[in-house]
Amino acid sequence: MKKWFVVHSLESYKENSRLIGFSGKTDLDGKPLLGRNKKPVPLNKNVEKAKPGDQIVYYCKSDYVIKGIFEIVEAVYNIEPQWRFSPFQFRIKRVFVPAKPFDFKSLVFLPSVKLDMFKKLDDLKRWGSVLQGQVSAIKLLSEHDFNIIENALRARPKEVSMEEEPWSPEFESKHTEIQHKIAELGLNKYGYRVHVGTSDKSKMAISGLLSEIPQFHSEDVVSIAKWIDVVFFDKERDLMRRAFEIEHSTSIYSGLLRLNDMASSLLKSDETKFFIVAPKNRIWKFEQELARPSFKRLTDFGCTFVSYEDIEEEWRNMKKQKPGRFR
Repeated sequence: MKKWFVVHSLESYKENSRLIGFSGKTDLDGKPLLGRNKKPVPLNKNVEKAKPGDQIVYYCKSDYVIKGIFEIVEAVYNIEPQWRFSPFQFRIKRVFVPAKPFDFKSLVFLPSVKLDMFKKLDDLKRWGSVLQGQVSAIKLLSEHDFNIIENALRARPKEVSMEEEPWSPEFESKHTEIQHKIAELGLNKYGYRVHVGTSDKSKMAISGLLSEIPQFHSEDVVSIAKWIDVVFFDKERDLMRRAFEIEHSTSIYSGLLRLNDMASSLLKSDETKFFIVAPKNRIWKFEQELARPSFKRLTDFGCTFVSYEDIEEEWRNMKKQKPGRFR
């Protein structure tokens, strides 16, 4: 398992916290340059060396902070259209993310710390130059450096922003808690078969979840659906009935885009519904993004905003055996 230092941005993290992306080589017309195997070629050779299971330190260059440590789940190509100049993409999952981004400068200049990544510099004040340019977008980290960075992140006192939604201690995040409750509602209240996003299965201590997503449509559609946070399927037939994307701190636009890709491939049906789930103060962003002409198909399906409060009330009602709203 290799360790990588990935240079991204907080803006990219907010757009899609489940991906990292890297540039590809292009010809004079800006079109992807193809290699001998007739496939696009990444600008940084390390992109081809990174594999599922490798861990990354996610560094945000303009803010000089480390967002956290993540694990590579899968290599994909150009699935996040907002990153058209960075089509070489990897799905990632959290390993450890501190409550607030970690100030990397405080570690660089700590007298007791000597990072291998800067050992060739005559003047440590020029440390930022090591992390500039496309070639530095993904750098191999020594075990020494990775351990120092990981220990520094984990040693921080736990801080909780007043703007963050509190979550139950048995879950690693509010996103996971809401995802868990939606899945329980689908299984135990409505009797659907339920699939949760492929990278989230290990976080769900719920019996009865689908281990594999049903082949309910073409391979392209299924490959999108398997990463949706929660999907409800008909109890007896391989028909998708409900799809939920939970957007806690990530981009509402990205969630709508994934749902729209599915809606565009499905026949209009009153039995199929799509939901964006987020803190209630983000409804304005949902309404703003859904108004885009490119989301007309999703609008035709009646895509709905659902707040965390709605989910939690529904979940409590399930415990009290009261009627629900997602049937």
